[in-house]
Amino acid sequence: PCFRRGTSAGERVLRLYRSGALFIRTGASRLGISLRAARGERAAGLRELPGFPVAAGGRLAGAPLVLGSGSSAVAVLTLAGGRVVAMPLAGGSGGKEAAEAKLDGDAWLLAAEDEKGSPFVWALTRQGTVYRLDAKLEHLRPFPIAASSRPSSPPALAPSAAGAPGLAFGSKGGGIVIVSPGGEERRIELAGENALLSPPAFGGGMIAAYPKAFDGRLYLLGPDGSVMQGWPVPAGGIAFGSPLFAAGAAGSDAVAFLTQAGELSLRGIDGAFLPGFPLALGGSFRAAPTARAPAADGGASLYAIDAEGLVLGVSASGAVVAERREEGLRGGEASLEVARPYGDGREVLFAAGSGDGLYAFATDLEPLPGFPAKGAWLPALADID
Repeated sequence: PCFRRGTSAGERVLRLYRSGALFIRTGASRLGISLRAARGERAAGLRELPGFPVAAGGRLAGAPLVLGSGSSAVAVLTLAGGRVVAMPLAGGSGGKEAAEAKLDGDAWLLAAEDEKGSPFVWALTRQGTVYRLDAKLEHLRPFPIAASSRPSSPPALAPSAAGAPGLAFGSKGGGIVIVSPGGEERRIELAGENALLSPPAFGGGMIAAYPKAFDGRLYLLGPDGSVMQGWPVPAGGIAFGSPLFAAGAAGSDAVAFLTQAGELSLRGIDGAFLPGFPLALGGSFRAAPTARAPAADGGASLYAIDAEGLVLGVSASGAVVAERREEGLRGGEASLEVARPYGDGREVLFAAGSGDGLYAFATDLEPLPGFPAKGAWLPALADID
């Protein structure tokens, strides 16, 4: 960049930094510029591999997916106009050609595996067409099919004891629609409630759902779709995200929920608040929290990010134990995800979505070397060697 080419003192200092991200933002009568840089060599996990980067062949319309591993790994990309592309990852193209499928409109995609471990993709268009595609983007019978209702929310995987997960989403007419890998449709009614605008959540054989309303309620349902005892409960305010299955301080199953106004609740399966909750975080929150297993050292088990780029770590006992503000995550569109990218069990908190930067933090919210990196969405992790 131009600011590293000169000989002034400031430019000599900047040349000590090997990687970083420059953010330029426009607002009402103002231009904001910020630079995030990391000193020294690039982090090992951020080196570009041979054959990369590769062109997607169109404008990306969502986060990437990864199917398979090793030489068979492919990145599945959703492009504007209902196009889906599967690109081999081993060695870039690896000498293999990309596959492409055309859907009947823009779609949400989810990666899954069947009972034999073979990867596939669920796709749901805004019109309510459901697709099931293999790693070569060939249709799996009997799909595509038309759902009985247009979706009101993005989809989620619906785990099944029988093997491959189904696809679940909110219905424009209210309730939840679940489509099985065989194409059968099941509907769960939530009488008298508005439609879900965020996807249902699944955990421990149960379903959690939030029909959005100013005086909305949270539902916890059993495997058969019946309402669990003690539910529904007041949501505590309007929210943008879904409920989240997490763990309480003693490791028991719990349901977390975060309102737009920053009220974070953690409830047991009986619907009662766990000790330390609800917790008022303040601020404005547009994304659901994310969770990790309770830490023996009392570290954060829940993470949330507000519209001003403030990331908060909250313990299972209801205490804010870590916080960090990042200007590059302001705007309210950022989301969080806990992952284990290094293969040794270490957990990393990724953040992205409010700009063109991917952030990564240790569980105590200390930034990892080499980040932020270029990226518009949360990452898909792949074992391609």
